[in-house]
Amino acid sequence: MRETRVSKPANVLISVHQTHAMSFKTGKKTVELRRRSVQLPPGTTVWIYSKVPKGSIDLLGTVDQVISATPENLWRKFGTRTGISKAQFNTYFRNSAFGSAIILREIKRLSPTVELGSMREISNGFQPPQFLKFLDENSPELKLLKLSRRLPTGSKRNGV
Repeated sequence: MRETRVSKPANVLISVHQTHAMSFKTGKKTVELRRRSVQLPPGTTVWIYSKVPKGSIDLLGTVDQVISATPENLWRKFGTRTGISKAQFNTYFRNSAFGSAIILREIKRLSPTVELGSMREISNGFQPPQFLKFLDENSPELKLLKLSRRLPTGSKRNGV
């Protein structure tokens, strides 16, 4: 196993299925798996988009570390923290020689959530990422997400 290191923390957006978002919310899942190499430094903020039908960004977490390894080693070390069964894991990693585990800490609910429509209003052509998307510090998407963290539940997100 090798730990992936990049120097400067960033903000990234990832997409997960709604069932995985629920597992993050309940604490059953603290590790996000990817079949490709991931290079995110510790301290990176991960904004979590729950795919349609929910279609909203409603969670965020902080990268503790990223480990790249064979699927067998990833399962051995993190299987109980992935929120999926061994059979689901094996299906996901079928024909993959290696993968990455993004270990998250401080997973929090974003309230109010940021709906897909809101992201598209402020960022023409916005599409949720297939893998992950780095969010530039001055991007309208990141500004909206950061504003959402500061608003009380139920507030409107105007004037971004």
